[in-house]
Amino acid sequence: MEETLGSGLLISSLFKDKKENYALVASNQYSAQRLYEFLLNFLDDDEVVFFPSDELLRAETLASSRELLSQRLYAMGKLLDGKKHILVTHPSALLRFLPKKERFKEECINLKVGQEIDLKQLKGKLVDIGYSASNKVEHSLQFASRGDILDIYSVNFVSPVRVEFFGDEIESIRLFDIATQQSKENLDEALILPATDLFLSDDETTSFAIKLKERVEQDTVRFGRAHGENERENVMGDLESFLEKNYKPSLYKYYGFALGDAYSILTYFDPASVFILNDDQFKESTTNLNFEASGYYAELQAEGIICSGLEQYMNISDALGSYPVVRSRPFSSSPDTFIFNVHKISLIGRNMASIVPTIQSYLKQNDHVVLALSEPQQRKTICSFLNDAGILYEEVKNLAIPKEKLGICSVSLSEGFEIPSLKIAFLSANELFGHRVVSSRFTTRFKEASVLKSYEDLKPGDY
Repeated sequence: MEETLGSGLLISSLFKDKKENYALVASNQYSAQRLYEFLLNFLDDDEVVFFPSDELLRAETLASSRELLSQRLYAMGKLLDGKKHILVTHPSALLRFLPKKERFKEECINLKVGQEIDLKQLKGKLVDIGYSASNKVEHSLQFASRGDILDIYSVNFVSPVRVEFFGDEIESIRLFDIATQQSKENLDEALILPATDLFLSDDETTSFAIKLKERVEQDTVRFGRAHGENERENVMGDLESFLEKNYKPSLYKYYGFALGDAYSILTYFDPASVFILNDDQFKESTTNLNFEASGYYAELQAEGIICSGLEQYMNISDALGSYPVVRSRPFSSSPDTFIFNVHKISLIGRNMASIVPTIQSYLKQNDHVVLALSEPQQRKTICSFLNDAGILYEEVKNLAIPKEKLGICSVSLSEGFEIPSLKIAFLSANELFGHRVVSSRFTTRFKEASVLKSYEDLKPGDY
């Protein structure tokens, strides 16, 4: 985690100094999530984009995470907005096959007040790009229609969108609350993102069908007629789902085979630099991912569930393309290596009696110490303790370095850190009070819980 802290500080400083697109590749999803949250301490959530993917292949095949899908779709749309971003991802997400960014743009739907559009065709388009029809919108990636009203819950909005028509003309667009069904905000236009990242063009689907049938015939010759018939039944059923544009997450196993070219998330915003935070762990992770995928696909192929030759992940060289890559390692590999050490705060205790000793210990070790506390009551408590102990302090803005030794600021910092080379330490509520602040929009991309006003709102299938 210290490596994540150091990388986060360096990249956030670089981004503020020179706003370019940057990609950070952590060694796994957990580290990427923590890095994303840490960056939000210094940058706006509009500037940092998190692109995750399931690391358990069998789990994704059997029960794909709607939360991860929603976050991926949000990230893909966000990276195409023309602004500068820091992308945070990890190996299984970086190596994931994606549609070409121009294709993704084509599948987005831009609705504007006053626009004329056929409501029936619009609903058909929503189904084609992965939305599921429902009597009532209850979570992301759904739409519902009644009369001249169309409700859509796209992942780039924190609330669903209600579009009212007058004939074929869009009369109004509003955000509304799921629980109360009341409007919250009027919009002039709304960009609806796709609800799947698996779609194929008609030409791609035709080419895929031909290649798939040829592969099944080859497998029949190779493994025997009985195996071939079983494989044909399973594979043709999956092909039918593609032809009907029923893009179930379980179909991802064919996606790399179906696409003519490989596109990674990096192609969606063309980063100036790609930073691999721990090159040794990155290589180990990619090796393990491919080993598990090849083993699992071999099992499925032996049972006639899939055809041979499918790939879960693209090659590293294809994913990274020609983008400049900076690889970091936990230890210096040459005298010329740039070294930047950041340490986590060593906790002395998490009770009131340990607060002043904790601060005093870091004041002895460092030239400057900054206490980052967003809660007024916490700052009031700390100031009271410091006054009683006779420790001088000053209030600073943001995370500015105090003129003297100790400063206090009203910044929300998820965890503290220490930079030994600069002799500076930042302490957060996590170290002083045991309250860790989490600043993440990751969990808000997919919502499926809704408030029930009466037991009569329950229907079969509800939990």
